[in-house]
Amino acid sequence: PITRVEARLETGDIERVREALRTTEPLRDPLVVRFRARDGQVRLLELVHTPVAGPDGTIVEVDGVARDVTERSETTEALRRSEALLRGILDHADAVIYVKDLEGRYLHANRAFLGAFGRTLAETVGHTDYDFTTPEEADRFRLSDRTALEAGMAIRSDEPGPQPDDPRTFLSVKFPLRDDRGVPFAIAGIATEITERVTATKAVEASQRMLQRVMDNVPQLVWWKDRDLRYLGCNEPFARHLGLPPREIVGRTDAE
Repeated sequence: PITRVEARLETGDIERVREALRTTEPLRDPLVVRFRARDGQVRLLELVHTPVAGPDGTIVEVDGVARDVTERSETTEALRRSEALLRGILDHADAVIYVKDLEGRYLHANRAFLGAFGRTLAETVGHTDYDFTTPEEADRFRLSDRTALEAGMAIRSDEPGPQPDDPRTFLSVKFPLRDDRGVPFAIAGIATEITERVTATKAVEASQRMLQRVMDNVPQLVWWKDRDLRYLGCNEPFARHLGLPPREIVGRTDAE
């Protein structure tokens, strides 16, 4: 009798069950209710029912099936929380982070990635680099994806920004994601902007080249050493004096 069932239902679910039993149509979706088991624990039951009509169309009985889905629900909730946690971490990272399938289609991208391309997640998932940038740039990104997959390990490289006119430089790390059998099923990428570092390095290199040109035009013999008395550099007159090219002087001592 329904009264026995109602006695073990949580209060908020009693009316939901009554309403479902009153309908003359089968439930489109299973009804999940809280049910107190004999040991006092609250379980989740998935109810499916189909009204059976007599010759005159009157409902004469209801065929129903109840299934305990507590563990499945808990697993689903744990997965949802895990995904929300991961998504929260990725979206608050300054680095551009993304995951592609083996065909180059995006499976996920964090907020920094979406901001770089000016797209939403819905406009990104399922698409490839060929949908976002020039064919030449997309070819280069695809080649680096394949390189990481074939290497089977993380590959680091400097890459330009995602758009053709983007002046930024990124340090990109790409690596395959593997299933429980160790078979790659996707490729992940993390790109960190290093524009300032690259610009500073180029400025230092340009300054060093200019200083070297100045030194090479000084007629006096000029050299500099580290604390271990190994040559760090010299000018052209000094190199000619020793009869060696500068590259063969750097790193050596007078005794060598």
